[in-house]
Amino acid sequence: MTQNQVSKSREIHLIKDPEKIVEVGKKLLTSKDYAEGLSGLVLMTGLKCEQLLSESLVEYKTPYSIKLTERKSSEEKVREIPTLTLASSVIKALQSIRNTIETNHLDSRSINASFLPSVIKVCDKYFPKIVP
Repeated sequence: MTQNQVSKSREIHLIKDPEKIVEVGKKLLTSKDYAEGLSGLVLMTGLKCEQLLSESLVEYKTPYSIKLTERKSSEEKVREIPTLTLASSVIKALQSIRNTIETNHLDSRSINASFLPSVIKVCDKYFPKIVP
């Protein structure tokens, strides 16, 4: 990577219409296509595929936040995650996706390797003109 490439990748581009991004994300949450739904979840929560598709427990916390409980080995990590739409919509979409695809046999790295490429394709399809 050249110096020019490094500096270019660190440039900040302001998003002109953040409401449009959230609007598209809400539509993705209701999609029957698992990749679109998962893309909406990543956007609306800021969580990684592995966090959404692992055996973590996701519960309602407030109208615009969820409670994420991750279990790794013998320790438990609980966090409140803000959402860009109603938490009930996020939980409904997550339940639908978890009922559609099977990930219990996959570790975190395998989950990302299996599902992240599909999420990237969806984002390339829906956001090329919205996000600089």
